[in-house]
Amino acid sequence: MKKSNLCASSHKGFTLVELAIVLVIIGILVGMGIGLIGPLTKRAKLQESKDLVNSAKQAFMGYAVKNGFLPAQGTYNPITPVNAFQEVGTSGLDAWGKPMLYLVANEVSGYSKICAANSTSLTITDRGNAKSNIAFMVVSGGPNYNIQTNTSIYEQDIPNIDDFATDMNRPEEYDDIAQYVALHELKIQLNCPQPLTITTSPTLPEGEEDSFYSYQLEATGGKPPYTWIGSTGSGLNVNSSGLISGTINVNTISTTGELTDCSGIINVSATVNDSANSSPQSYTGTITVRPKPLKIITESLPMGTEGNSYNVTLQGSGGKNSYSWQITSGSLPPGLSLSSGGSISGIITSQPGCNPANYNFVAQLNDGCGAPTSRPFSIPVNDPDCWTTTTTGASTTTTSSTTSTTTTTTTLPLCPAFTGWASSLPTATNCQSYSGSITVNGGVSPYDWSLKSALPNGINFCTGNTSNTCKLTGTPSAPPGTYSFTVAVKDSCQNPHPQTTSQQFSISVSPNCPQGIKVINAVIHGISPVYYRKDGGSCTKLHYNQEVIIPQDSTIKFYAGYGRCSIDQPSCKHTYCSLKSEDKNGNCSIRLIGITKKNCSFADE
Repeated sequence: MKKSNLCASSHKGFTLVELAIVLVIIGILVGMGIGLIGPLTKRAKLQESKDLVNSAKQAFMGYAVKNGFLPAQGTYNPITPVNAFQEVGTSGLDAWGKPMLYLVANEVSGYSKICAANSTSLTITDRGNAKSNIAFMVVSGGPNYNIQTNTSIYEQDIPNIDDFATDMNRPEEYDDIAQYVALHELKIQLNCPQPLTITTSPTLPEGEEDSFYSYQLEATGGKPPYTWIGSTGSGLNVNSSGLISGTINVNTISTTGELTDCSGIINVSATVNDSANSSPQSYTGTITVRPKPLKIITESLPMGTEGNSYNVTLQGSGGKNSYSWQITSGSLPPGLSLSSGGSISGIITSQPGCNPANYNFVAQLNDGCGAPTSRPFSIPVNDPDCWTTTTTGASTTTTSSTTSTTTTTTTLPLCPAFTGWASSLPTATNCQSYSGSITVNGGVSPYDWSLKSALPNGINFCTGNTSNTCKLTGTPSAPPGTYSFTVAVKDSCQNPHPQTTSQQFSISVSPNCPQGIKVINAVIHGISPVYYRKDGGSCTKLHYNQEVIIPQDSTIKFYAGYGRCSIDQPSCKHTYCSLKSEDKNGNCSIRLIGITKKNCSFADE
């Protein structure tokens, strides 16, 4: 009996109270689970939409990397996504099935190259911070199914927001999901070059009047090669490679380095373009021009004679051209004076007795701009009282007559010696008319001039000239540089004999095309291959797109075929200067565009 009771006790079930408690607990747990389903689902949808927006952003970036531009924006439709999403390979729908918004800057969309853009017109405000130069933005309307973003992104749950009336036009708590990409981020992805930028300072190096000037404008970024278009003046030009060059000539009435003021200004303006069609960049700059150094170019003064008039003008160059002269030490011969304009004039006072003398003095030249310059001079004075006449007589007496003989000997004055040189030899520019002069002082005219070494090619010497000034003229065609030469003069002195003197001078030739003129064969379909001879050399074939350089002192002949070249029947013959006349833009390069048996035609490169 006892055993039976124990078994019955071990199989006893829940009481009604216990069962009720269990059911209550289960009901509470089920209620809590049902309450969590909504928030968990919303959170999952929110994260899914964030992922979809990010995926769309990445798809647009991939499209940009592949094509170099972004799809056009299109017009937002709250039912169907714009075509741009399909173009980049994404649905354009968020987790709630709502079409996303796509905003893009005009400067980088619809075949407008991203790498060519330096900025965009799309600016957004991200939680109060302005962000400029935005390329594109993707927006989801969020859980409220309402796109509230136009160009401003707000903190979540800000009330009463709706900046995008095209959708619901329903101000409410802000819950949009937005991502955007700036222009510079896209450029990094595309490995774009840096923006085209001019790096040259607006203050250019100084130049000197009537001297050659050369300076290269510089740019960086973009896609080389660059092409420049520029304008300036006063003898300078800007070529297509950005080289500012030429012989400065602010004061057009002079070629010896003087200015009408203590300095001058040349304005330079230019625009650079690159090979990627980036936005052109503009440049303005200034070149300060200083005059050549103030210099007294008169080297010596001629001899004077007592009782005779004397008139010589001292010459200067450089500086400001309003000169003032004075004597700072020594003295002029009696009767002469120096004007402020540099003229030494008057009648040399006669003095009794034989008194030849040299009068030494220092002349100073001032232009009012900088330090004056000085030079010592000497004027030798001849005295007629030193000239002698001797008379001798002899007589012979015979029974029929007396014969008398008288001999008179006149001693001529010694010839005035050569006393120095003066010259005006400006810088020469190839293919432009040149005029210079050299003057010898003293001696006795007429004179015989001779050249002891060569002048630059194209400049002619004054052969046959008998005056005391030799003019050098012509049209130079010579390699750039400084050419030194020696000039000799023989006078017509008879006491004691003809005198000679010589002096070395130099002429600089400015390098308008330092290496010469380049000719490129652009003849695609000619009657036969192009050949040339340079300076009488051998026949050389000039292939298509090949170039030949013609230096400043060279000539070239072009031939229509080897046969005509072998018997020297040229289609045309040219010098450096005749080819340079075809170089309109100053880049020292032209194209041979046509050739016949008797003619050649060229075009600027």
